[in-house]
Amino acid sequence: MKPTMRLLAAAMFATMTCAAADAFAQEDKVTITLGLRAWLNEWETWFAPNNPGVNVISDTSKSKLAVIPSVTVKYKDYFASAGYFTKTSYNFPSYTESVGGAIVQTSPSAERQEFDLNFGWYFVPRVALTVGYKRVRQDITTSTTGVGFNGVPFTTKWTYNAPTIGIAASAPIADRVALYGNGAIGPVTVTVNGSKPGTSATYSASEFGVAWQAASNFTATLGFKYQIIEQKPSSGLAQRDISSGWVLGGLYTF
Repeated sequence: MKPTMRLLAAAMFATMTCAAADAFAQEDKVTITLGLRAWLNEWETWFAPNNPGVNVISDTSKSKLAVIPSVTVKYKDYFASAGYFTKTSYNFPSYTESVGGAIVQTSPSAERQEFDLNFGWYFVPRVALTVGYKRVRQDITTSTTGVGFNGVPFTTKWTYNAPTIGIAASAPIADRVALYGNGAIGPVTVTVNGSKPGTSATYSASEFGVAWQAASNFTATLGFKYQIIEQKPSSGLAQRDISSGWVLGGLYTF
């Protein structure tokens, strides 16, 4: 799928768990929803090659469980929501390269955390427009061994900041059961080790799934989430950072 079409597809979903929390009822009073989600995700990212002139190297981590607490405050047709992807460590398979005729091996690992804040308005029942902010922090460490390399770990600190727009939606399909969707898009400001390289980048995310109202104030959700940060350097191939996987959640509304 072309990047533009992928972004448009993401925008057809929604931005936060408020869609799942509101899948069954909307009330004209202040409500507070506390959420906790577990995202079993794979992270595919890219690494700069040790051999000059070679395209970036793509590598995919083992599946890792990330914990994401959230809070949503809603009044009538308006809501504010915040979520935090707690610091999570990832390991990637080692890869080899030919550098000056010698084979070297690189072992990568990373730590990652994210934060998002969104404001929304239900312009029709169960469908809301959203605006927000997304921050992604990645500390990626590589250690290379072989001829000319001493295996000393080197860490690159990446920070992505993005204003976002989205649309939130839900649709009951049976008693206490509903479908929900969420997604967002936005331009990204990239910072590497405290400096801004001026790289053009885009953030997009989408999630869709099913919600079950287990009790009057508790909703369980199961969905699939897809997130991508795509950098577009002035020359060479696009550099894509992709996370995807199943996400299980619980929402308690006061």
